[in-house]
Amino acid sequence: MQPPGKDNLIVKTIYPAKNTTFESQEKTLEILPYSELKTDTVPETSFLKNHLELSFQNIGNVDRDVHYEIRTSLFRQIFTDSEPKADIVIHDGYRFITWDFSLVPLEPKKIIVTENYRPLFIIIVLLLIAIGLYYAFRSAIVIKKQAVHLRGDKVKVLLHVKNRTGKIVENINVIDKVPRIGEISKEFPVGTLQPTKVLKHDKKGTIVKWLIPALEAYEERIITYHIETKLKIVGGMILPQAMLKYKNNLNKFSKVFSNKVTGK
Repeated sequence: MQPPGKDNLIVKTIYPAKNTTFESQEKTLEILPYSELKTDTVPETSFLKNHLELSFQNIGNVDRDVHYEIRTSLFRQIFTDSEPKADIVIHDGYRFITWDFSLVPLEPKKIIVTENYRPLFIIIVLLLIAIGLYYAFRSAIVIKKQAVHLRGDKVKVLLHVKNRTGKIVENINVIDKVPRIGEISKEFPVGTLQPTKVLKHDKKGTIVKWLIPALEAYEERIITYHIETKLKIVGGMILPQAMLKYKNNLNKFSKVFSNKVTGK
């Protein structure tokens, strides 16, 4: 471990009892510089996690500059962490994480590299659970409301009712409201489902009910009716949400509401 350089080596042969020196020689020695890097690698692997511990030590007698690199990829880099922090270098079309440091004689250095894919796994699992819950608990039936202004005093209303599951859904009740400004036409288009009840209310307007006995898997039914007004519609008439009720998989009633529309 002697630093490099020239020095004198003196050798003497002494008889201590008489304090007598029999022989004395002196020689000039030169310590040459040398450097050797000791490296040790300890990998550990667990579920979706790779842990790598790198140990370096300069066992020479002069300082040593060290460059160390590990090949990686853009995907792996996202889930890779290191201590100390690595630099990212791209050469020859490949991506590397690199470290550059200097070690004095006998100085040790430790680098820890961790590839952890567990957060990605958790995100994927949670996403799959969320998708599963969405499809398990989403409404089997959807309803969309559409309005077309036919002329100054007449609006055509269409209720699109669709079964978006692969199973038959039975006994679907559809309920819609007609504002007080208008009245539902007593004549319904040929082929459309006729209402089961039409109830007039002084404050709420007219309540119209339909019963759809069953909807086959992925079947869509369109209910059409007309609204007539005594006054000319200026700027459009706001129509409230339609509602439908049906029994879900838990044998309980579910309510589904449509969008609000303006009969322009």
